[in-house]
Amino acid sequence: MKTLWVVAIWCLVALPAFAQAPAAPPANPITASVGGQLAMVKGYITKSAEQVPENLYGFKATPDVRSFGQRFGHVADANYSICAAAA
Repeated sequence: MKTLWVVAIWCLVALPAFAQAPAAPPANPITASVGGQLAMVKGYITKSAEQVPENLYGFKATPDVRSFGQRFGHVADANYSICAAAA
């Protein structure tokens, strides 16, 4: 009877360890890290673009700088170029 209790307790203690399958590591941790950073920056840029009123996309603080619309276009072009080179 004592052996049965020992086995039962061991099963209860060991069960959670067997029930939780370890998460599979990403195929390439560098790719996963860069992908996470890209998603974060993409969210910031998207939220910024949504917050700028449409009539201010042509606004320039001085004639020498890009407008808001040109800045967002520049980021989109750069992302396209980088992703095209990586692909």
